[in-house]
Amino acid sequence: MLYWKLLSQDTTVTASNYTHQLKKPAQTTRENQPRSENVHPLHDNDRPHVAKETQQTLVNLGWETVSHSLYSPDLALSSYHLFQPLKQFLASKSFAKYEDPKLALSDFFDSQLPEFWAKGISDLPIRWVTVVDNLGDYIID
Repeated sequence: MLYWKLLSQDTTVTASNYTHQLKKPAQTTRENQPRSENVHPLHDNDRPHVAKETQQTLVNLGWETVSHSLYSPDLALSSYHLFQPLKQFLASKSFAKYEDPKLALSDFFDSQLPEFWAKGISDLPIRWVTVVDNLGDYIID
């Protein structure tokens, strides 16, 4: 499952609004996959979520965050699987209003087949091995 949200221009990400955002995919998972006991979010940033409120929310949800190497963008699904197709999709678009990028992102995400997401997830272990084999050096595809 992919969860994303564009924040308003004047919004700063805080532990409070971040934990509030975590509750939406948690609710969706409970409704759509009630037997899913193991949820392992993979955040696209390398900094651990250290705010006590965030850590407690993850514990309360029963989620174990998948950790990845510090400063290793090669392991973030967005970096190695999502950004190139998204860049190509957005290349011909222009945005006149603040809402336009949100609509374009929705169009892009809605147009992806389940196989697109499955491939990104299935490639993750291979990426981990490649990063380890390269001693953490950046991977050029």
